Amino acid sequence: MLLIVSLIMWTSLLDNYSLAQNTTQQTYLEYLSMEEKIISDLEAYIDNQESVLQMLRKKLLTFKVEHSDAVRHHDKYFSNELNKFLFIKRLSSDTNLMALRTFEEANKFKSLITYYESEKMLPNKHDLRQALLEIVRMKSTHKLRSDKIARGFFGTKQKRTSLSTEDCYQIGKQLNSAKMYSEAIEWLKEALKHYNEYYDLHQVSAIEILEELAVSFINDNQEQKARDVIGRILRLDSNNKILSNIERPKRQTITELCRPVEELLSFLTFTCPM
Repeated sequence: MLLIVSLIMWTSLLDNYSLAQNTTQQTYLEYLSMEEKIISDLEAYIDNQESVLQMLRKKLLTFKVEHSDAVRHHDKYFSNELNKFLFIKRLSSDTNLMALRTFEEANKFKSLITYYESEKMLPNKHDLRQALLEIVRMKSTHKLRSDKIARGFFGTKQKRTSLSTEDCYQIGKQLNSAKMYSEAIEWLKEALKHYNEYYDLHQVSAIEILEELAVSFINDNQEQKARDVIGRILRLDSNNKILSNIERPKRQTITELCRPVEELLSFLTFTCPM
């Protein structure tokens, strides 16, 4: 059985190494060009949205002034036919226009990103997994610590700025997807540290980090720690459905464990014990 497990682990490592080699330097240069395009698109989107926000602020001011006047002197206010017309207009065509303008620019930007994705001009989940494996390989090869990497340190030298809370969370989440749960735990703990230490605008909530960490602990057979994390989640949100959302890991049968080995070593006389 030990031989079987070792062979499975070796097969997995070979597959992961092969995946990590697929992204060439030329591919990164192509993505770099696309990033420049995304920056330009995002700048245009923000400029347009700021114009929309200016319009919304003016509309909001009008709403407040007119509303205050109508509340204080409603009999007098609604005795004026023009006021009645403008009141109905504000609650019908004006609100529809604001909703349209608010989402119009967002939908344009979303359509651009959707187009880039459909034309395979942006990295996909497969590329993200490859990049993740490179981090894992680097960490293992050079015996680096996750907390140091998260702060931009490679050995004793700081080679980049610190990762954000969301960066650490995404690494942990992707490691969970890759079933590398012990590695995921390190990065999700780091995400929690960043969340508590820094007061920037986090793109991920504490509950999202804790939910992913609970998944890691459960699949890594650390049930007490999983219960502790779930308790923290429920204290933050008593209605959280985490217990029903998390699936406990299913133990593989001997047949399932042996199948990849049989495929890899089909040319050998290898019989899987049943």
